[in-house]
Amino acid sequence: MRKPSRMILLSLLPAAAVASMLLTGATTARAAQLPCTPGSPGVCISLTGASGIPTGGAVTVSFPATSSTATGVDAFQAELSAGFQPNPNLIYVPGGYTVSFSNCSGGSAAGGTYLVGSGNQYPAPPVDALGTTYGASNSPLSFVADTVGGILTCDFSVVNTGALSPATLAVPNDLFAFFGDGTSASSAARVACGPPTAGGSGAVSKNIATDGGCDDSNGTATYPVTGFITLTFPTASSRATGVDAFQAKPSQVYVSGSYSVTFSHCTGGTSSGGTYQVGSGNQFATPPTNAGGTTYSAANSPLSFTATAAGGSVSCAYSVTSTGAFPNGTVSMTNDIFVFFSDGTSGQFASESVRPFSGAPVIVPEVPQVALLAVAGVGATACVAARRRWRRLGGKARGPHSLHD
Repeated sequence: MRKPSRMILLSLLPAAAVASMLLTGATTARAAQLPCTPGSPGVCISLTGASGIPTGGAVTVSFPATSSTATGVDAFQAELSAGFQPNPNLIYVPGGYTVSFSNCSGGSAAGGTYLVGSGNQYPAPPVDALGTTYGASNSPLSFVADTVGGILTCDFSVVNTGALSPATLAVPNDLFAFFGDGTSASSAARVACGPPTAGGSGAVSKNIATDGGCDDSNGTATYPVTGFITLTFPTASSRATGVDAFQAKPSQVYVSGSYSVTFSHCTGGTSSGGTYQVGSGNQFATPPTNAGGTTYSAANSPLSFTATAAGGSVSCAYSVTSTGAFPNGTVSMTNDIFVFFSDGTSGQFASESVRPFSGAPVIVPEVPQVALLAVAGVGATACVAARRRWRRLGGKARGPHSLHD
């Protein structure tokens, strides 16, 4: 995972009243994510999450030369304007937090459940429910290194029950550490994607998270494949069905197999995911087929969307997994969505073309042996077996990819 190094401008959520979001779905990240290494003393976090909403990641704490203990506090920011640090609009998301640690090396860490109040902004630490700024004496998390001046690395998960404004551009996650020698350090990181801006009537748009940020054509897709989707309903419609599939590039064929799609953190309405099959027929820009070879349409598509009002916009975080394999020769992928509105119109969108997620299965066809016949007049026959070798995807493929290359 690349170390987050700068702000990424994310699209505005649709204008609406403040939406209460239950930021759940915490997952434990793998230590193999290679968290960034801070200086001494320092703290650094790398994140995983549901496309813009952090759910966990990995943390590294580098202790001062005279200390092996620290306390700490973790909080989300509601980033209300874009730009480099310092930023005057990085508001902490208030509410209850639950943080847990696992898979620690170099020491131990203890999580906790606590409240963050509505005072303070980054880079000051958040306040507790009574308005007192968190510090060494009242912070709920603790870290202990095996040795003085040691380095502690842990996976962590975080769940928050706070409310986000629809004007939120991104949700960075901040960790503050207060060392036993009286020094302190902090780190802020973010999950790159946020909801795309609503388009015109019947418009569909989505983004895709990569290890290099949101919609990075040189980046590798995360897995599960995640991002945000925004649908703008026609004036006479508030309901729609849809189907999602991975498109292999440059062949433009859909990856067949079983798909599982989930939606979360919706604004402007609701969405329902599902588990379904994609067959081997059709190519972009025609919708994929189901296992029986029937093209998906309004009548048989497994996903559903409902706007609060006709003509409204719905934005949701999505997560997609598939058991399918990419065809041999695939150099990039898109995540495609086809939407069928209740007024009979439809929309479609292919995400930015990015490198396939790490470890993606690939169909490698058998290549027959080729016999090289002896030249006339030569009695012996030479036979050379040739077999095409597969170069693992994600190796050296670089550079931008068109949606339709």
